[in-house]
Amino acid sequence: MADLETRLLPGEEVLFKARISWMAFIIAIGLLVGLMVTGQMTGLMTTKLILTNKRLMGKVGLFWRRNISVVHADIEVVRVKFGLLGKIFDYGTIMILTKKGEKIAFKGISEPLYIKMQIEEAVEISVLGHTLEQYTSHKF
Repeated sequence: MADLETRLLPGEEVLFKARISWMAFIIAIGLLVGLMVTGQMTGLMTTKLILTNKRLMGKVGLFWRRNISVVHADIEVVRVKFGLLGKIFDYGTIMILTKKGEKIAFKGISEPLYIKMQIEEAVEISVLGHTLEQYTSHKF
């Protein structure tokens, strides 16, 4: 308002100053949050992850779709990230790091530790021809 008052003409007086309603701010914030939640929900509903005997396949996103196909031998690291609710309800983000340095994230995956174990076992079989558990159980 102060910048407007500096532009008054000679003899011009301010009769009233309007202000923004706090409800307008709440509605704007609500709309922004609603759009973010809708975008997040759409992303989660279109996320797919499939593990085959040869590769990991998936797709992420609706508008910025990313199709993923990584052979087991190219998977370097599999990580799981949990939020507080994820720990309680057993869901999280599976992070895949490939040998080419590519990072792939699958958000909202149910039972992520079990999925991580399945991916790691498939990678072991692909690379070694057997799981480490099979190898070590015969030795001890």
